[in-house]
Amino acid sequence: MALAGYAPDCAMIPAMYRSLPILIALLLVACASQPLPGRVYEAPRDAFSQLIIESPWPTAPDEDVLALPEDAKPFIERAIAGRGGTISRVQRLAQLFGGKGELGMDYEVLAVGTARETFESRIGSCLSYTHLYIAMARSIGIDARYREILAVPQWEVIGEFAVLNRHVAAYGEVPLVGSYVMDFGLLAENERQFGRVISDRRARAQHFNNRGALALSNGESELAVGYFNRALLLDPTLSFIWANLGTAYMRLGDYPRAEQSLRQSLAIRSYETTAMNQLARLYQLIGRDDLVAHYKARAENARNQNPYLLYQRAVSAREAGDHTEAIGLLRRAVRVQKDEMNFFVELGRTYRAIGDLRRARRAFLEASELAETLEDRATLLEALGEPATMPTELVVPALDGATDAPETDPAPR
Repeated sequence: MALAGYAPDCAMIPAMYRSLPILIALLLVACASQPLPGRVYEAPRDAFSQLIIESPWPTAPDEDVLALPEDAKPFIERAIAGRGGTISRVQRLAQLFGGKGELGMDYEVLAVGTARETFESRIGSCLSYTHLYIAMARSIGIDARYREILAVPQWEVIGEFAVLNRHVAAYGEVPLVGSYVMDFGLLAENERQFGRVISDRRARAQHFNNRGALALSNGESELAVGYFNRALLLDPTLSFIWANLGTAYMRLGDYPRAEQSLRQSLAIRSYETTAMNQLARLYQLIGRDDLVAHYKARAENARNQNPYLLYQRAVSAREAGDHTEAIGLLRRAVRVQKDEMNFFVELGRTYRAIGDLRRARRAFLEASELAETLEDRATLLEALGEPATMPTELVVPALDGATDAPETDPAPR
């Protein structure tokens, strides 16, 4: 459930400085092919150990983000009373969160909370809501997992901060019925297109990243380092958290650790624009104008290689009949983001449209290898012209004032 005019929150990231304001950014995805220039400060032998394990500031303690308070159980019991079908129960749980629901939840982009904290405060971001929903659903035996939305993110301004939102929803599979997506936001259908189920561990890493971003926004840079350290202990492959850690070290004046953290971000994901912008800021602070120019140019060029923007342009080109342009854009997109199933599905569609069935088959095979969920397989089957049952999609704001769900599970749309 999101306030009007706000894209749902999810992984909040401190980004480049814009004069005085700090930009909190996340994966302004792009790509830059040129190699990184030489570093200014000496590189450690083991970056992870020096930056995380041997950090001069303590790592934040772990949290059970899915612990459910006893007070939540009566709400769950009332919601599902007399509802035997799983989809019916999912719908009734969703109604708890709506504007007329018993919980009376309010959305706040910078609200960071566990399931327990979100239930008690009745305030949360999309990730906080998803923690609470997943905890509730699992407590009554409903399959519920985190689903990350990877489409082009959106900026919102909160005070002196610009917040770039990465949306998280819930996903589950119902035996003999299909799957569902529980969406706590007001995203357009095309913005919900790129969904990927992620592990609880990665979701916890994003939770601590959000804690760190909030601490940094409050001027608590040392506390922010502790939260980012905890996030990276959970998942050291998330490039945007390394970029955030570098931002925190810059705020503390520890430029060697800042440089190493930012370069680590780019080592993981070469098109991490947040890290490029922060490196430009770092080198500006120490008077290395040559490196400032390099990273500013790199960031500017990177945005033009955003694989999701390339995909959108490719779809438009195919629909306009320019299949050659579409194929070129999609081939660039898959070079940047090799694990995005939808890119290969669209590439297969485009090759098929021009009669190149051999390449179309190869693209669809690549897509099939990347399909992990019932939703993925349904998307692929639909592209192949086969009967497909797409997930039942439940967008919580649309459930305000909804009628009772049927007693049995309806066939998913």
